[in-house]
Amino acid sequence: MDTSFFLLFAVLGTCAVSAIIFLGASIYWACIAKTRGFSVHGNSEPLRDIRIISIDNNYITFIPSNASETNSKLPTISLVGNYGHVVTNHFIKQKDEEITRGIKCQIGELKPGEKVGIDLFVYQGDPYESFSLKYKQITYESELGKIKAWHIPARSKNWVICVHGHRSDLRESFRLTPTFVSLNLNVLFINYRNDEEQPVDPQKIHTFGIREWLDLEGAVKHIQSLDTEEISILGHSMGGGIVIKYLLESENCSKIKNIILESPTLDLNQIIANQAKSLKFMPGFLLISSKFFLAFMLKIRWDDFRFLERSSELAHPILLIHSEEDNTVPITASDQLFKLRPDIVTYIRLKKGSHAAAWNQNQEALEKKIRTFMNGAPSDN
Repeated sequence: MDTSFFLLFAVLGTCAVSAIIFLGASIYWACIAKTRGFSVHGNSEPLRDIRIISIDNNYITFIPSNASETNSKLPTISLVGNYGHVVTNHFIKQKDEEITRGIKCQIGELKPGEKVGIDLFVYQGDPYESFSLKYKQITYESELGKIKAWHIPARSKNWVICVHGHRSDLRESFRLTPTFVSLNLNVLFINYRNDEEQPVDPQKIHTFGIREWLDLEGAVKHIQSLDTEEISILGHSMGGGIVIKYLLESENCSKIKNIILESPTLDLNQIIANQAKSLKFMPGFLLISSKFFLAFMLKIRWDDFRFLERSSELAHPILLIHSEEDNTVPITASDQLFKLRPDIVTYIRLKKGSHAAAWNQNQEALEKKIRTFMNGAPSDN
């Protein structure tokens, strides 16, 4: 009997099964990426994976999870429970799996045995609760409607707009509030589309700056309508991408003075490629096909996220802050921006520190650098 027919049938069947598996795996990873990065979620419960062993007025001893151990050793963090939180100072001692931190201040109550979580934003309330600073809630207009913001007023015509990162909130910039207040700046913490109680993007997705820049432009226009002289902008992570996209697209940049970017998303393609390397069962050849299906689902073009390719269009002084240990947004894109535009970029390239946690790791040095930059003094890279 001629077996060639059966051999051909077996080969074709194997190819068909392989193609189905490949197609299914590509769509699966595209759906995972959509959920993890792009879909709009409600506020999730904070992760509390650290068990308190003991606590008194001066020290707290705890056992962190493997995931929390690195951040638990940062010089300044907040440990947050159900009924209180502590802010740590630089004291740290470790014995086996137990870590003891010094307490800078404690608000509310934490008890031995309680589970707490790390909050790198440190401050837990609004500007008045956190700093005893008076503030106003304002609204500004964007293409999707009214968006809320917090304004700490100053006796000045100069402003700084603070743009938080991906699925974050206004508190992210609180760590730098005392620095901006000391510079006599009006500080405006803005929300943007898809934030809690704010207008939702028509596609109900985060676009990492592609459309969010319009909300930042709305905030700038609001400030420009006042008696304003200069506006600086701070952007963390995805907020940094929003700031760059605004600078590339907006015609309302006449009063923009300085830009501060911390761990900015300058090329989403690099971030996705870096995240894919860390996933189990995600071979490299699936990345291209998964991105194809993801782009189809979201109706996006990957080339639109390559902000670095338009770096020649940037004109404003930029203070760029990034850490080699950032596992969320790889430092390579920031390195490229500095290499492409050393004429406008002052680069704080840190060896240590988690994603968007430069202040937690290097508070005094960072604040000094920001003051120098904002005052227009030259700074060594």
